[in-house]
Amino acid sequence: MNHPKAPDARITGTADHGGPGHGRRGHGHGSLGHHGALGHDEGHGLGEGCGHGDGGHNEALGHGLGERHVERGHGEGPDLGEGHGRGDCSHGELDDGELAGEVNLFNGFRGKAQLPTHKEHLLAALDTGNMLEYINQGVLGEWNAGRYSPEDQFISKEPVGYYSKLRFKREKAYAFPSEYWMQTGNRESAIHMDHGRVVASIPPCATQCFKVWVFFPKEHAETFRTGYKTNSFNRMLDATTTGVLIQRPGDVVCLNNFVYHAVLLVYQPGTPDDDRWGCSFGDMIIRSDDRRNSFKYIMRAACGVRRKSHDAWDSLLSVYCFMKNSIWDPTFFEEEKTQFLASLPLDPAALRGQTGARAKHDKRRRMKDRLASLRMMKKKKADSVGEELSCAKDTCTALHWAASASPMT
Repeated sequence: MNHPKAPDARITGTADHGGPGHGRRGHGHGSLGHHGALGHDEGHGLGEGCGHGDGGHNEALGHGLGERHVERGHGEGPDLGEGHGRGDCSHGELDDGELAGEVNLFNGFRGKAQLPTHKEHLLAALDTGNMLEYINQGVLGEWNAGRYSPEDQFISKEPVGYYSKLRFKREKAYAFPSEYWMQTGNRESAIHMDHGRVVASIPPCATQCFKVWVFFPKEHAETFRTGYKTNSFNRMLDATTTGVLIQRPGDVVCLNNFVYHAVLLVYQPGTPDDDRWGCSFGDMIIRSDDRRNSFKYIMRAACGVRRKSHDAWDSLLSVYCFMKNSIWDPTFFEEEKTQFLASLPLDPAALRGQTGARAKHDKRRRMKDRLASLRMMKKKKADSVGEELSCAKDTCTALHWAASASPMT
């Protein structure tokens, strides 16, 4: 089975079959990627087979978001840079050490070298004895506060001890505070896209769940109105160019912004009802170089936040104010918006179109100048001929009158 291309998707961590450190990587093509700690395999897809593509290319979050050299499962930690890390991942099977522990590059637990793998520590970090009860109480708390929340999911407080390792230079990128999504039962999210780059991880202690990510081609998603329709997931899967990716506990998924996707939370066969819960830790990053895509999100996103809304502008303008080391003041909304629009880089296609339009304009201007010059020359010539004819006519008239006025002999 071939798995088609999905736009700018990346996954790191455990293998797709046999649990952490076992199995083979997928096959397929495109940029739906699987990464090991030793290099990265950009040939891609799911299932048995061999990956193919650009083996050692390391740009965390897709485009230069992180200059780190990964070697035998160890790295210097994600940071923002312009360089490319290199590994020696090639085709086919990957070793155990190259697959385990990717989540620890992005998330940490204080006092531990790696994230704990038993669920008791997470229950203690959330101060609860039952995860299902904790999630249900969280949803009821959101409802009682008048905030919208699905009945099977809510954004939890930060579990005690957990933290994100993502750090960036202020002028390069901004990372929103980490969000901790607690979910219960099988859950399907509607197709959406995010206004920044997403780093989503499943902690290794959530051993009973995994997620199915579906990536929908953005060229079709603009006319694909899903809302919360029950068949939206199947409609996406019916498309021949849709990409599918499996995320297991310990895996990290990194998405470039402006990528349409939906997520399905499912469980291992035979999972007891009391263990049918999952959690996902997510970070949202906006780079200073993402201005054009951020603008596209505000103006043309077919789903997500209401396009062109004040709330969408507000969240992004405040971030770019932070990156230029200024204080965000909502009372200067229009001024900041004007400055943001003035700083937008041109789309490469628009730049090419602008160059072509300028060339056409210059060609038309030169042709217009030549025609004007020709018309001027014709006019001068006509005027000259007219003057000569007028002079000849005047001469003839004068001679005629002279002849008429002379005395008869």
